[in-house]
Amino acid sequence: MVEEIKKYFKNGKFNPPAIKQDIVEVEEKLGIKFPIVLRELYLTFNGFREEIAGAAYLLPLKSDKDGSSVLGMNKFFKEEYKQYYPNIDFSNYLFYGSSCSDELWAINLINESEVIAYNHHMEDVYEIVGRNIFEVYIKDQEYFLEVTKGV
Repeated sequence: MVEEIKKYFKNGKFNPPAIKQDIVEVEEKLGIKFPIVLRELYLTFNGFREEIAGAAYLLPLKSDKDGSSVLGMNKFFKEEYKQYYPNIDFSNYLFYGSSCSDELWAINLINESEVIAYNHHMEDVYEIVGRNIFEVYIKDQEYFLEVTKGV
């Protein structure tokens, strides 16, 4: 999948790879194990943005200059979000990126063939948007190109 992502997103801004210890540290702090696909992505590039749409398709593991990170976002959903929306449970999901329309993406830690999109405006629901991360990236890119056609 890594090669397909780099090939497809020629305008992508790819960060240098993460080191295994950073992945292990984030896993320990969140009390989870990364799916193999995310582990592979992070060992190749520790985050990437799609420059044209501005989407943070893969957040860095730890805070970057704008403060967004896998660690920060998932700590927020595990520790603070329940006070706002107590009826939604994200305990089996790992948030890893966002779309060009600011929906957050997460992968199901139990069923890795389920990727969801969520925005706080959705309140107590989320949407299943794909079976794998690459599929979700492609759909989002196609959506962006369609809505900006002729602009």
